[in-house]
Amino acid sequence: MDITFTCSDQWIAAAFSELRLSCGVPLRQDVTCPLPVATALLLHDSFDRSELFERNLERHELLHAHALLEPALNRAHAACTLGQLSAALETITGLRPAQRMRGIGIATQNSYSQRFRGPSAVQAMRASVRLFSTRRRQTERSGIEKALATYVVLLSIHPFADGNGRTARMLFAADALAHDGHAAPQLTLALILLHRGRGRLFHLAALCARTGDFSMLATCYSEALSLAGAFLPALCPQQGRPALFDGYQRIDGLLKRAPAPHI
Repeated sequence: MDITFTCSDQWIAAAFSELRLSCGVPLRQDVTCPLPVATALLLHDSFDRSELFERNLERHELLHAHALLEPALNRAHAACTLGQLSAALETITGLRPAQRMRGIGIATQNSYSQRFRGPSAVQAMRASVRLFSTRRRQTERSGIEKALATYVVLLSIHPFADGNGRTARMLFAADALAHDGHAAPQLTLALILLHRGRGRLFHLAALCARTGDFSMLATCYSEALSLAGAFLPALCPQQGRPALFDGYQRIDGLLKRAPAPHI
């Protein structure tokens, strides 16, 4: 049976008030990974083939060199509507997604999300308004907790006909940059590593979150944040392009290794 999710006002409020990360995960201060490396990794085609990652990286490095990358992320962080968000990210993602006009399921082979159906187009529009208003009000929460809550809510609303994943990931990067510019690459890499093992843990955590239990999502992201700290030195271009792409291959392998299914 398909699972239709309404994304109620109460659930959105709970995502922001109840999602709390475990304490004590260190953010590395001894390694500087340029932001373009992290944002290029967020584009879903970067892990299709290494040459696509290289193409995305070169484009994001160029945006950074022309002082376009960070301002675009800042505009995304400050966006108050879906239209403002997609317009802010267009130069980074290469896409300005349009709001969908009908119900939609998640295109995935993952058993935890295959039957997920997002809210209707009307419900999605209403939920999107609630998402942005909740983001503005939650000033007392940790910036990264708010970023993760926004991420799971935006993916659950699934407001666009296409580009939901890359938009949600780039908004997370924008929130991470606003929270802690130095730590933004590690925080962003942790989001990528949250989907390791072909996303099984993330999809299960998202399923739990949609029932109102956000603890697994918080735990999985905290674990991914520690793992990101270990990978970060390999993504420093100062060591040269070969070392950077060796680090890319290690992350690529980790993302694509799927554990044996338990169900």
